[in-house]
Amino acid sequence: MIQNVLNRYSLQSAHEVQFRMGYKTTFKKNREWIEGDSEILNLSEWEDLKDLCLKSEEKIFLETKGYLRGVYTDQKNSWSFSFVEWKDTLKAYFSLITKASSISYIQNPVYWEALKNESGIHLITGAKQSGKSTLLTEILGESKKDSPQQIVVHAEPSVLTQLNDETIFQLGSDAAHWNHSHPFYDGTDIIVVDLNDLQFLEKWIQFSESGLKIFITISSTGIENAIMQIRSFLNNDMALWVRFVDQISTVLNQKIIGLAEGVIHEILILKNEQRKVLLNLIDINSNIKNIFKKEIESLNYYQSYNQSILQAIVRRRIDVKTAFSVSNDPDDLDQQLKKMGL
Repeated sequence: MIQNVLNRYSLQSAHEVQFRMGYKTTFKKNREWIEGDSEILNLSEWEDLKDLCLKSEEKIFLETKGYLRGVYTDQKNSWSFSFVEWKDTLKAYFSLITKASSISYIQNPVYWEALKNESGIHLITGAKQSGKSTLLTEILGESKKDSPQQIVVHAEPSVLTQLNDETIFQLGSDAAHWNHSHPFYDGTDIIVVDLNDLQFLEKWIQFSESGLKIFITISSTGIENAIMQIRSFLNNDMALWVRFVDQISTVLNQKIIGLAEGVIHEILILKNEQRKVLLNLIDINSNIKNIFKKEIESLNYYQSYNQSILQAIVRRRIDVKTAFSVSNDPDDLDQQLKKMGL
């Protein structure tokens, strides 16, 4: 019964579903939570939901810890889930893992060249459910075509943690606190940190300085926001900020338009000139927007969302109406469209 509920909501373009005992099931569509037509969830149905998704050892973990995250896959879809049994609250949240490809929409050869470097920090950013884990999965697949690199993954359950490869070591989120010198990291070429958490940033900087390639995900509204999150996090450690700027190689922000329309990207590739601009962000209270707009965006190696939108229009992935609805700077987009005669 529960599996039919998930399938029915996915057919209605719902990407999030929430079960809560004593309440009707709700699903999220077009950024709005909607109450389903099902009956109030009872204890028997709650146990059925756990039986469907959880192994016996996972049930024990849930009973002991009060929470659990994982991935459930049926014949049609994969869902990342979280179960909570806390005091009087019994709640389960399901998020649909999109199968939409992201990598083919990155039409930026300079970005791909930067990813070939053996070391450096690469930020993959975007809002919740923007496909960061899916994009990382595809990037790792591409990187392994040329060489059998050893990859360590720190991630919450997602499409990324479902990768089954003898050269990929899934360490999960609990091992993120391990010391930089932990023997498990010996022989590693790439470390992926898909946790949307900056808690152990100094450790990842150390690994990059030692010659490893590091991918880190951050939930953000754009490249500027992601950079300022890190600047704010390192506000009391100027030396570590300088070390981070020295290691940062690329920042990509991804936004999903739709399953049919695909994704768009904002991309920044860091060269010496861009790093000098970031190093000037000494004062956290300075006019960041002016610095970013006038200096970062005026340099080469930056692709705005509007540039990505124009690529999508030229390739007929989206129409002009959709373009304006997803643009974060409609006035600039209007000017660029007029220059192109569109």
